[in-house]
Formats: sequence, C-alpha cells, structure tokens
Amino acid sequence: MHAVTRERIRRPLRTDMMLYLWFCHMARSKPSLQIHLEYWPVRGVAAFVRRLPLDSATRISRNIIKFILLFIPLRKKLVRGNLASAFPELSEPEREAILSESLNNLARMIAIFPRMPELTREGLPAWVSIEGLEHVRKAREEGHGVIAFTAHLGLWEFMAVCCSRLIHDVRLIVRPLDNARIDAYCTSLRSCTGAAIIPHRQALRQGLRCLKDHGVLGILIDQNFSAGGIFVDFFGRLAATSSIVSILARRTDAVILPLHNRWEENGRLKIIFDPPVPLSQNSNTEMAVAEDTYGLTKIVEGWIRQDPGQWFWLHNRWKRRPQPGEFVYMPEGPTQQNFGF
Repeated sequence: MHAVTRERIRRPLRTDMMLYLWFCHMARSKPSLQIHLEYWPVRGVAAFVRRLPLDSATRISRNIIKFILLFIPLRKKLVRGNLASAFPELSEPEREAILSESLNNLARMIAIFPRMPELTREGLPAWVSIEGLEHVRKAREEGHGVIAFTAHLGLWEFMAVCCSRLIHDVRLIVRPLDNARIDAYCTSLRSCTGAAIIPHRQALRQGLRCLKDHGVLGILIDQNFSAGGIFVDFFGRLAATSSIVSILARRTDAVILPLHNRWEENGRLKIIFDPPVPLSQNSNTEMAVAEDTYGLTKIVEGWIRQDPGQWFWLHNRWKRRPQPGEFVYMPEGPTQQNFGF
C-alpha cells in the first residue's frame, strides 16, 4: 500500500495556456541594459579565472562566492536549515564543514567551467577517469536509447562534457538561464565536445526523438520542479520531482543508467555509470511512474549521503510544498505523516 493523493484538475483551454505562456515569457524578459550589465561581469570573471592556475582560480572563486553570500544572508540560513533537517544526527560544526566543502566544490566548478573546452580538446585530463561505459555500449548494441540521470554533485557540468567527449550523440536537458547572452555563453561551453542542448520545456518531445535515435539523454533530477511532477521523499521531506525519466523510458524502452561523479582524496575526479535501473512492474501506470521516480530519487540521496559536501546545497530543493490535488507518493512505513490535505 502507498500513500497517494490525487485530484483531477480541469485542463486549461488552449487559449488560456497560450496567454499563460506569453505572460511567463514577459515576466522572464529583461531590458537590454540589464542583460549587458549582467553579462559582461560574468564574462570578465570567466576570462580572469581561465587565465589563472587552477588552484589560484579556485581560491578566487571561493572568495567571490563568500562575497556574494554577504548580500543574500537568507540563502545561507536556508542552507543551514536544510542541512539540519537532512542530517539531524550531526553536530553543528559537522554540518558547517559540509557547507564549507559544498562551497569549495562550487568554487572548483566556477574555476573549471570556462576552461572546459581546452581541458577536453585532446581527450580527458589525466586526473579524470570514467567507469561503467560498458553499460552504455551494451544498451546501444541491443538497440536501446539511454537515459543517464544525474544530480548537482561534484563537477556535474564537466562530467557531462567529459561523457560527450567519449560517447557519440549525447543530448543534455538544461533549464535555460533568464539572461539570453549568459545562457548562450554557457551553452557554447556545455556543447564544446559535441553534446546537443535541449531546453527543459522541450524535454518530452526532443527527449523522445533522442531515445528513438538510440542517443544518450542526460537529465538532472534533483532540482525543485516548479509545476506538476510528483512529490516524493528526499532526506525525510517531500520534494517536487519530475517524473520525465520514467515517462520517457516507458515510451521508448530506453535503458536507465545512474550517472554521478565524485572527487577522491587523491585529487582525481571519478565519473561512474552504474548498472541499469529496472522499471517498476506495477500494473497501474500512474503508480509505476511514481515508484520509479521515488526509486531514482533515493539513488540520488544515497550519492549525497556518501559525499554530502559535494552536493549543491545552495539550491532550494524543497522550495515548493504540496497543495491539495497534487500527487504525493510515499511507501507505507511504520508511521504516516499528515500532509494537510
């Protein structure tokens, strides 16, 4: 048995939806001056850190992060609250150490991100290794597309670039930034080894095409899902989660591979494709998709528990709370929480 809440909600008329999308677009639009005022400092910092030795670029990036956090103290307070909720068994100094490591990991990402093309021009750096590529080869040899689901862990951006350096026909689902010029710059870096970038609003249509072509589709599944999806348990709290991995796999017979990376103590980055994850055999499709989504989320949680300081804790993963009529899934346990429906 499972705890599930679901109400049917009237679909909006096509005209209503078009107006809604238009208003969303207008809300995201920025004046040209603001776009340039945001873009040039980003490019300036990127150019600066790219010219420095990696260790120096990482230290400077860490100081930039510390400076920015001075102006958003509520974000740091939020992170500390999320860490306390996720790891109540740890002491405050232990959780502060996780936060510090997470910020250091983000600094490494900032230092490496603008130099990804040069780092992968002739192959992979000597300090990067990839395990489990045989799972990708086997799936494609058997005529399947591959969904590689992953998380904001380690150097997730660089991991994708390294994978597309060694694997043909990689396509990445990405949430576009609200500054078109910065987004175009980031896209040029993400695609430097041949990966195609799919905006998240086109994920279903282009994802189906990719998998039917037996391509490899990369998807981050640890982001707060702004609308729809399924609420599943993540570190003991309900988190709005996209069910797209299960939906795409069921429509295309794609193989689902967990993909993650981690920094090791010897200073090397290890990228790992784990063995395929089977889909739920529940005869109720809606319940099967929920079980799949819950299972994949628990895999991500396991990665983070293993290396909590390498996850991007600045992201507000639990931002959206379930409302009456939304799909909430939790396996039945010794106690059931009342979610207020």
